[in-house]
Amino acid sequence: TMISFSNELAMIGESIPGVDIPKAFKIFHEDRRWYGAPANMSSYAYPGAGYGGYCLPKDTQALISVSKEYGIDPVILKANTKTNSKIIDFHLKNITKEISIDFPIGILGLSFKPDSDDVRNSPSFELISKLIEYGYRKIYAYDPISNEIFKATYPNLNINYFNTLSEIIDFVDNVIISTAWNEFYRNITIYNNKNVFDLRYMLNEQ
Repeated sequence: TMISFSNELAMIGESIPGVDIPKAFKIFHEDRRWYGAPANMSSYAYPGAGYGGYCLPKDTQALISVSKEYGIDPVILKANTKTNSKIIDFHLKNITKEISIDFPIGILGLSFKPDSDDVRNSPSFELISKLIEYGYRKIYAYDPISNEIFKATYPNLNINYFNTLSEIIDFVDNVIISTAWNEFYRNITIYNNKNVFDLRYMLNEQ
């Protein structure tokens, strides 16, 4: 719920001139009620490229189905899944507006979350698949640990892979940060003179 809510706010913010999305969420998180044991819930209340992985999509859909069986219309749950399915298309609208299909694109991050090699239901897969549908053919990707498993999981995706961040940054001028790996934000000067789409809204936080 918080992920979808945050992504919807980000879509609204992107559509209103002058809204600083990272700053808005920073203020949002200053409410102390977010914090405390056992979980830092504010980490879920931040926009990105949508939730993925195996559990969240499957379990949410299962709960929707069970609810209907028992006569409950789960309006909020259905809205969550609808918003989650829209966020990639929203980002793509901005990306395709600025990048010609003739230009190479670098995708940073293939796992559905950082510090994991789990690529099941990865937003990066949907992003890359739709770029290919739109006619983009020069797509390059890099993930700190998930290159090989992504390649094995989605063998029909016609993309190329780089083994290091510096290699892909040197090769492309258009960069999309899809997964919030610390490596991608550690030294933001590497993106100087690059056209960067930070789908995790974290570059301005550095």
